[in-house]
Amino acid sequence: MSVFSPFQIVLARVGVAFAVAVLAACGGTASTPGGGTPASASSAVVADFNPCTLPTTAELTALAGQEPIAAGGPNSLPQAHGMHEDCSWGMGPNAGVLLIVRGPVTRIEFDQDRRQMATSYQVSDVGGIGDAAFEYGHSSPNSSTTVDFLRGRYEGLIMASIQEADSGFEGRVKTFAATLATRLPR
Repeated sequence: MSVFSPFQIVLARVGVAFAVAVLAACGGTASTPGGGTPASASSAVVADFNPCTLPTTAELTALAGQEPIAAGGPNSLPQAHGMHEDCSWGMGPNAGVLLIVRGPVTRIEFDQDRRQMATSYQVSDVGGIGDAAFEYGHSSPNSSTTVDFLRGRYEGLIMASIQEADSGFEGRVKTFAATLATRLPR
């Protein structure tokens, strides 16, 4: 018997598939198992970085309206041009959050990521989050959104979902992203 609900299992699978898709779109690879070594010494920016330490329990609870019950990560995936670290949280039977941090990332690479996402999603720029940010992936009747942001040489991506309609959810995801962006080193 699983301690995770069917929704959490699906969310975890979607999160992994999404992370793999983002990596592929960004020129990375998911073929190397977690915990690998950075591609080069100059790309070791994220190697000692744990995204699971960025949000507090109170911030995660405020975001999803439920206390986190499980954290997965950190998981490391070397990429052709840096490291990828991710962490995910199950939030009861109806919500989940995935946070991906990668680096080093240039503004040119970030803008390429945005253009790539715009080929599949309706993308909107968001002000007040890091050096640049955009959002995509809204869905109804459930609430789901993704915010991708750049701060210094780090790119952060937050994918959050709750299994209910919530008109304030998108705003809370943006606030959450803005808070986490301030905690990324430059």
